[in-house]
Amino acid sequence: YVDLKESMQLYYDEFGDVLRHFRAGKPGLPCLIMSVMDHGKRTAGDWVVSRPFAKTLSRAQGEVARQNGCGFFDTYMAMGGEGSAGRWARANPRLLSPDLGHPTVFGYDVISGLLTDALLYGYEEYRARMAGKPLPELAARRGAAPRTPE
Repeated sequence: YVDLKESMQLYYDEFGDVLRHFRAGKPGLPCLIMSVMDHGKRTAGDWVVSRPFAKTLSRAQGEVARQNGCGFFDTYMAMGGEGSAGRWARANPRLLSPDLGHPTVFGYDVISGLLTDALLYGYEEYRARMAGKPLPELAARRGAAPRTPE
């Protein structure tokens, strides 16, 4: 109930506290934060435009995720950023529900595909960086120190 238009500091503080509390339960466990998606509102001419808070909130979520060692998936940008609520509401099949804040079943399918693609892309980059090196996680699970390639 705080006006976040004036300052996002309370959000940064509270979201950071939540992440730190969550991470304290299993300190080594990786985490991934998915941002808020674009939300729309109808104009007098019945056009759907983006609500400004979605972009601001997505940026804040990304910053707090990075500050707390979590991965971040920018759902707002992945769905198209500014104006995407209108495009998703007009899509056929419709990707955004009539409340202009939640995806339809088809929209959830698109978001899950975008997330999957991003995770696989990141994994491919990781494997390319690790080419010729043993994966430290696998070596640790086997109870042996990772060997360095000769």
